[in-house]
Parts: sequence; structure tokens; C-alpha cells
Amino acid sequence: MNITQLIFQNARKFPYRKAIIAPLSYDKCDRIAYTHYTFEQFVHHSQVLSQRLSKLGVKAGTRTLLFVKPSIDFPLVVFSLFSLGAVPILIDPGVGRKNLLAAISKVQPEVLIAEPMVHYMRRFFPKAFASIRISITTQGPSFFTSRLSLQHMIIRDASQSPRSVYIDVDEHAPAAIVYTSGATGIPKGVIYTHRMFYHQVKLLKEILPRTGHDIDLSCFPLFSLFAIAMGMTSVIPWLDAGKPATADPQLLLRHIQDHGTTLASGSPAIWQRLADFCVEKKIQLPSLRGIMMFGAPIALQLHEKMQSILPNGTTYTPYGATESLPVSWISGRSILANFGERSRRGEGTCIGKVVPTTEARIIKTSFEVIAKYDEAKELAPNEVGELIVSGEQVTREYFAHREETLRSKINDGQRIWHRMGDLAYKDNEGFIWFCGRKVHQVVSDGQIFYSINCEAIFNQHPQVRRSALIAYQIADAIRPAIVLERKDRKAELPGQELTKFNSELLLLAKAHPHTRAIATFFLHQDFPVDCRHNIKIDRIYLGQFFSRKKKAKATHAREANEV
Repeated sequence: MNITQLIFQNARKFPYRKAIIAPLSYDKCDRIAYTHYTFEQFVHHSQVLSQRLSKLGVKAGTRTLLFVKPSIDFPLVVFSLFSLGAVPILIDPGVGRKNLLAAISKVQPEVLIAEPMVHYMRRFFPKAFASIRISITTQGPSFFTSRLSLQHMIIRDASQSPRSVYIDVDEHAPAAIVYTSGATGIPKGVIYTHRMFYHQVKLLKEILPRTGHDIDLSCFPLFSLFAIAMGMTSVIPWLDAGKPATADPQLLLRHIQDHGTTLASGSPAIWQRLADFCVEKKIQLPSLRGIMMFGAPIALQLHEKMQSILPNGTTYTPYGATESLPVSWISGRSILANFGERSRRGEGTCIGKVVPTTEARIIKTSFEVIAKYDEAKELAPNEVGELIVSGEQVTREYFAHREETLRSKINDGQRIWHRMGDLAYKDNEGFIWFCGRKVHQVVSDGQIFYSINCEAIFNQHPQVRRSALIAYQIADAIRPAIVLERKDRKAELPGQELTKFNSELLLLAKAHPHTRAIATFFLHQDFPVDCRHNIKIDRIYLGQFFSRKKKAKATHAREANEV
């Protein structure tokens, strides 16, 4: 088995269909000029690259570190490596220098294919890159990068006709190592196998609203690989993949209109900017039938805005994680029609029912290792606990992280269950309700406060953009508190205005049993978020920040009194 065979099948079925499209430049009339590969061209150029990589010594099992910007060449490089049975390594640069260098040192790649800046920076951290024996730059070679250039290696030689072949590897052999974002811990390398990739593509084919002639605006690099494997055309936008919250809505709109994209995928931060722009300008997007939003729970307001600009489509929120994707699936239209009011009451976020051939269960929350399934206690419907999932798309282990693997996996003797690290419950109809990350729950005086459930109440205030439940430490006690990011981004309010604002928040809290004990509120100008989707709030950092701030003020006051 080799996931690349899906690309060859697509090339035989529709050789002249465009596989990937990417913007190239502006012309003199401010029109965007695009470049593309058809499926036949994609296969040909990937085989040219595969053969040239093979001559350099890249073979089955060769770990290859990639730092290639989302472009027409990114999928080409990845599938060329798949074809050889080599193992691409994908690490988000946004994890921070310390985590990034630690991950590179641990995974010990033999090959580096990267942007010129990475080759330049490599000189300052030789220990982390000590295992590299082959270096390839994405652009022209130079003294500071590498003598080998990806641009030159991809150039098609008309006199040669490379064989369309791929290495048949064991289905359980590593196909890629994809690192988590480290939003609630250290980044970990998730080992994907060819069998896993195959089942992910199969599941996405079943749940996506496809027609057979779809064009996907792929705003998340990994999804462009899935789109091409499914036979769709993938449009790579002009977008900083590391900063989706800064996406230019006008550029996204142009890409959609230039190609009549029927599907789109990416972080909610991207679609929030596009929705705000389209609502303000009264623009509709009739070509789009579905927008996949993933990375964090989606605000009801975003579903509502999107519904108003998608006359022929709706939003979708596939739930999952790097270790298991997809797990469940639901449309924005269904959420608004059937579950919106329950979410506003603080019952959690409905993430739908599990996808085919997948099983999800709720067990009693634990921070301990659960080696065997009979050590876990399964909960009844409507009881909040830890969500675990099993299926062909579920990864079995982390790369060189034995302790993390033990903490995250449960073996029932026949299959592996992955502990999602999320709190949830199943209702009587089998719908899963997400209540927040396990590490974000706050336990105080015997009561458990769940982030998503509590925040939903305070998000209803007309001046609140979003809120965050934190564990606020006072002396030796932990208390639940809410940090608020206002729509006007004010971090301070004058006396009377602050008193009025806090009173209104307190009234909201008192109106619901699960927030009645919350009476402490803070303002923060701009929430810290994850590096990958720019949407997951770092509640742990906020809790530590405001606890330290209070402690510092108390210390200062005591010193003043002593003087």
C-alpha cells in the first residue's frame, strides 16, 4: 500500500483536470495570474522529483524535514516523498524556537527541504540539524543555503519520460510524522501510516458534500493533500499559514470568485474575517456549498454570518485532532436549527455524531495513565467525562515520546483508543457535546467548571468579543474567574463604566446554576492563541498571568504598609 496510488488513479481518470492552482503574481491590470498542474502534470513532475531525490539517496524510511511554504510545490514534494516511501516531517514553526529545535533534535532527519531562511538559521543551531546529510533549498542555491535547488530538481526534462511508479510499502509503515501545535503541552510527533491516510481520505469522501467536480480553497496546507487525493482541485491562497487570523478577506474573495470554488477549508479565524467583510459589503458567495472550519469550537455568530452569505451552502465543523481526524461531523445549518439555544444556555458545543467506522465513548476523567480499557469507567449519557475514540484513522503512537504515548492511548486487547484530552458528553440521541479541554477545567470547592459551558454565558454580553475561564489562585485556594476580551479591545475602563460592566456580568453569572459561583472578572486586550489556527485560547497562560498580577499587587501593598 502507498497513499500515492490514489494520485495515480486520479491521473488516469481525469488527466487534464487541474489538481492544484496557486496565485503567481499580478498583471498590469491588477488581475491575479495563476499557475497550475493538471493531474497528469502533477504525477509527471512528482515522478521527476522522486527520481532525482532517489539518486541523492532518499529511499523508503528516509526522514525528511520540510519547511516549504504553502504553494504549488508543497503537495508535489510531499507526494514525491510518499512515492519513495520516505517520511516527510511537518513541524509548525510557530511552536517557538526552543520547542522547534528540540523536536528536530529528537526526530533526527536525514534530509532538509526548506526555504532559504531555514538554511541560513541552521548555521546558528548546528546541533539540532546535525543529522542532516542532504540539504535542498526551495529557491535558487546560494552560499547561505544549499547547492541543491528544488526549483531545478522539479524542472521537466522533455527528453525523459519518468516511470509512473511508487514504492509498495507495508500499510503500517510510517508515511509521515506530523507534529501537534503544542497548544496545551509540548509539541509531539504523530506517526501517520499509509493505511491511516487511506482511511482518512475514504472517510472525507463519505462525509464531504462532494459532486465529483469540486474546487477546494485549501487554507490549511495539510488539507490540500487530502483534496488532491480525493480528486478535487485544490486552490492554494495567498495566505500566511502561520498567521491565519491576518488573512486578507479581499484576496480570499478574489480566489473564490476567480475559480468558482465550491468548497473551502481552514481555521475559523480565516472565515471570521471573510464573513465580517462580506456582511459589511453585502457580498454573497453563491458558488460555495460548504466551508469546513476546524481547530476550535465555532461561535454561533460565525455560523449565522456565514449562513447569510452562503445562499447555496452551509458551514461544517469536522471535529478531530492531529492524532485522530475526522472523529465527528455536523453542519452549521443543523447547529443553528437544533442546538444553538442549548449552546447559549451553556450546555456545550454540539460537534455532531461520529463518522462511519469510528467509535467514541465517554469515560470518567482522569489525569493518570490508563493502560487497559478495563481500568476506565464508561459514563452514562449526559455525564461529562473524557472523550476517547477508536477507528482506522486513529494514530497508535507518538514518535520517541513513550510517556506521552502511554498517557494518551488505551489498549482494549483488540484496538487502540486515543484520549482526545477533551471533556464531553453524549446526549440521549447520540450527539456529542464538547465542553472544553481537560486541562482547562477548574475545580473549586467541589464544583467543576467547564470552559466552553461557562464562557457561553458571558459571550452573550453585547460588548464581549470572547471570554476565557481561568483557574485564579488566591492564597492557597483556586477560584473560577472569567477573562474578557471586549469588542472595543479596551483593557481598562473608568470607574463607573467598570462597575456597570461587572454588574452586568454578575447578573449573567447568577442567572445560570453552573456559573453562579463565578464573581471575579478581568479584562485583557488581546487573548494569546495557538500558533496553528490562531483560535485556541491559552487559558493556562491567562490564569497564571492574572494570578501573578494579583500576587504582585498584594506584595506591593504589603511593602507600602510596612514603610
